[in-house]
Amino acid sequence: MPVLLAGMYEIKGKETADMDQDILTIRARLEKLTDTLKRNRENVPLEVLKTKYKKGYDALSKDLSRTVSGYILLKVLHDVQIHIDFQEPVMQLINRTTEQSRFLQQISHAIFEKQDLEECDRLAEQLRQKILDELEIFCLQHIVLILTEECLENPQILPQLYSPVIGCYYENNKWIPASRISSAADTS
Repeated sequence: MPVLLAGMYEIKGKETADMDQDILTIRARLEKLTDTLKRNRENVPLEVLKTKYKKGYDALSKDLSRTVSGYILLKVLHDVQIHIDFQEPVMQLINRTTEQSRFLQQISHAIFEKQDLEECDRLAEQLRQKILDELEIFCLQHIVLILTEECLENPQILPQLYSPVIGCYYENNKWIPASRISSAADTS
C-alpha cells in the first residue's frame, strides 16, 4: 500500500486537498512570523534582540524554525507516494539528496536573513524537483514486467509495466495507481 511521505513520517489517509490546505495554512503562519522577524530586525538592533529581548526573540526564532521546517516538508514531498516496503531506502535517498543539495541552508538564509518567502518557495521547488529526479531513477531501477495469461497466449499483447515503489502500472504514457486499475477491472 502506498503512503504519502512527509519527511521522517508518513501521512496515511491524507487527501491532496487536505495537504493543499495544510500548505496554505502553514504558509500564512510563516508569512506572519517572517513579517514579525522583519519588523523586529528593522526597528531593534540585532544585539539588543539577542540580549534585552532574548526570550521573545529566541521563542520567535524557534517557532519560525519549526514552522518553516513543516512548510518545506509538505511543500517538497507533497503527493509523493511510496509503497511502505520501500519507505526506508527512499527516506535515505531523500535525506542524502537534501543534504548534498545544500538547499536547506539557502532556505534558512532566505527566511532568517532576508525574510523572503518567494525565494524560499523557489528553493523548495528546486529541492522538490531534485528529489523527484532521484526518485524517478530509483523507481526505474525497480520496474517489473507483469506477464498475464493473455500475454503468454498472444505475443501481440505486451506485458504490463509495474512499479512496486509507487504501486502504479504504466498505461497510456502515465503511471496509474494499481487501486484505480483494480477498481476499474472490478466494475467491468
